[in-house]
Amino acid sequence: MEWADARDEKLDIAGSLLAGTGLVTLMLGFSRLPGTIGTTMCGIAIILLVLFIMQEKRAKYPLLDLSLIMNNRVFSYSSLAALIHYSATSAIGFFLSLYLQYLKGLDARTAGLILMTQPVIMAIFSVPSGKLSDRVNPGYLASAGIAITSVGLFLLTFIEADTSLAYIIIILVLNGTGYALFSTPNSNAIMSSVERKHLGVASGMLGTVRMIGQTMSLGVAMILIALYIGEEKINPDNYPDLLKTIKTGLVIFAFVCIPAIFASLARNRKLNETYRNDNNGGPAKS
Repeated sequence: MEWADARDEKLDIAGSLLAGTGLVTLMLGFSRLPGTIGTTMCGIAIILLVLFIMQEKRAKYPLLDLSLIMNNRVFSYSSLAALIHYSATSAIGFFLSLYLQYLKGLDARTAGLILMTQPVIMAIFSVPSGKLSDRVNPGYLASAGIAITSVGLFLLTFIEADTSLAYIIIILVLNGTGYALFSTPNSNAIMSSVERKHLGVASGMLGTVRMIGQTMSLGVAMILIALYIGEEKINPDNYPDLLKTIKTGLVIFAFVCIPAIFASLARNRKLNETYRNDNNGGPAKS
């Protein structure tokens, strides 16, 4: 078991408190943007997370070994790619649910069935992509997945009130395929890049960047709604503003997703070295 290699290490209580408080404050702050309270909470969260990094640098048994980020190219770039990817995709379902129900006039059940297209495609392709990532460089699969997702987001920026449902479904299939090709192979790359005693840290880091990315994505959505619609209830009079909100968000997310491609590609040379050094042709397990 991975914890056996760290049997005598003590819990970094100070680091745990700073990280936990900082992340919770950050999530709550993003949910209240662009208001003054939200901005203040985000500022406090940044200070707490800076203090967390300072604490980890001097801790004997840090909660987060910063060498994993500073010295492990695969781990750092894979985590960065995950953060960007989740930031660019997590609010898409929220935007499309508003689009389908208000601008297309669908009931919640029908809209939900249409939106299920993406997770169904993800479920179908995630297992095969995970198995494939054990045989080939997962970085290539993850990079391809991000690229496909970027194309899907770019195509979504062209939606209008009269766009056909078939167009939306095709893009959801595209995004689901890209998500499946990215998520499992990227997780494989992260977990395969660390020693056994750091598997728990790697898993926690993956969950943390996913949570932060999802929070940032929905935070951007809330900011745009506040800017375009304000506190007014959504009604036929502000449907044009709702469409502007959705399209602006989709454009932002499409551009945000592009750096994730380069972050994913940046770790591939190191992954290639790992695979060449593995006699079995699979990922080297530390």
